[in-house]
Amino acid sequence: MNKIRKNYKRGVAMIELIFTLVIIGIVLMSAPMLIHQASQSNTVALQQEAIAAVSAHTNILLTKHWDEADANLSGGVAPILKTSFNGGGIFDFNLTNTRKGLYPNSGRLTLYNSNILSASAIQATSGDSGDSTSRDDIDDYHNTDNNISIYGGQDSNASVGDYVDVDLNIHTEVTYVNDTPTLWDIKSTTNTINRSSIVGTSNIKFVHVVLTSNSGIVELNKTITLDAFSCNLGTIKMNGEQYP
Repeated sequence: MNKIRKNYKRGVAMIELIFTLVIIGIVLMSAPMLIHQASQSNTVALQQEAIAAVSAHTNILLTKHWDEADANLSGGVAPILKTSFNGGGIFDFNLTNTRKGLYPNSGRLTLYNSNILSASAIQATSGDSGDSTSRDDIDDYHNTDNNISIYGGQDSNASVGDYVDVDLNIHTEVTYVNDTPTLWDIKSTTNTINRSSIVGTSNIKFVHVVLTSNSGIVELNKTITLDAFSCNLGTIKMNGEQYP
């Protein structure tokens, strides 16, 4: 009787061992998949961080003055600037009538202290290029590079860990583009703005921002492009008041 009981206990122990081995096997089989999913999640997080960086850079750029001609005017106001590309067109500079597409009493005029101001060629103002603290208009970002390398070197004023990814570069180009509406219809829904630059100045500045990284790890290498545009609309005064 005792012998039968001992053999029964051994049989139960063997079954428990087999079940344990099966469970361990299932866990080990799923481990690579879990590790792969975690790695993919980290890659996506780094991509989102890079997108946030290039988006923030572009948003900051678009808050700057439209042109150097109105960057240093007193009172924080700026008129609509005279351009050269589409002279005589529907968006042409106009001293007497309200510009097409603008409310007559918007306060957006073409004169500043009775003077006509013209848009300038795309170029960084002397002393501005490479110095982000003195970039006061959109042009000052043209053909510039902003590098982000914080976590690896840990020698930046930013807190360590602000950017997990390293060796990011944000390159910016600014060009004037064709401001002629399709079929001269300012209400057209088929109007497009492309990056093809024009000779002279126009009412639209096209901003092309490209973020790249060379981390040495294929999964982390990325190229993110963000395009935006800014128009020559001037600024307004409260209650539609006009400039002096």
